[in-house]
Amino acid sequence: GDSFADTGWDACATHFPNAILPNQPQAFLKPSVASTLAFSYRPCVRLLFKNLRVLFRIFRIAVLLLILLAIAALAYTRLFGFPDAFNKRLVDEIGKKGVLVQFGQIYFDPFQGFVATDAVLFHPNYPELRLVTINEIGLKLNYERLIHKQQALEELRIEDATLSVPLDLKQPQQSMVTGKGVSASLRVAEGGIISVDNFSGVFNGVRVGLSGTVHAEGK
Repeated sequence: GDSFADTGWDACATHFPNAILPNQPQAFLKPSVASTLAFSYRPCVRLLFKNLRVLFRIFRIAVLLLILLAIAALAYTRLFGFPDAFNKRLVDEIGKKGVLVQFGQIYFDPFQGFVATDAVLFHPNYPELRLVTINEIGLKLNYERLIHKQQALEELRIEDATLSVPLDLKQPQQSMVTGKGVSASLRVAEGGIISVDNFSGVFNGVRVGLSGTVHAEGK
C-alpha cells in the first residue's frame, strides 16, 4: 500500500507540479513568476512616486520664487527705473537719427511695456531749447534686437499724456501751449524726421487731430 501511494503521489506531482502534496517539504513550494515580479516591483514604484512628489514640490517652489522675483523686479523698476546705462543707450540711439531727447526714468509696465517719464525733445541746433515736453511716453522695442545690442527702438507711443510745445521757436516760453489727454504714435527716421500718426489732444479747450511729418529742426 505504501509503495502504491508513493507511486500515485509521484504521478500527481509529475502531472501537476504546482499541486500541494501531503508531507511535501516547504522548500518545494515556490511562488509563481508573476507574484515574484509584483512583490519586487512594489518598492520601486513607491520610490518612484515618492521622488516625483519631491520633484513636483521643488518645481512648485521654484516657480513661486520666480514669480515673486519678477514682481519685486517690476516694483523696483517702477520706483527707481532702469539703470542709467539703459536710459543712455536709448537716448543715444535716437540721437544718432538727429533727434535730441532726454528721459527722466524708464520703467516696465506689464500692460504698456517700457515707459519713459518726463520726456523732452530738444532743438538739434539749440540743445537748450525745448521743443516738446511729455510726462510719459511708451517705448516700443524690438526685444530680439535689444538683447543683441542693436537698434531696438521701433516706435514712441503717447497715450493720455500731457504735452507742452511752443508755437513760436523765437519765443518758446511765451508761446508755450499745453495739451491734455494727448495720444499719438511717433516714428523717428534718419535726418531728424519724425512721423506722427493719429495725433489727438485738447489744447486750450480745442481738440486737435493731425497726422504728418515733422522735422526736429522745426522745418
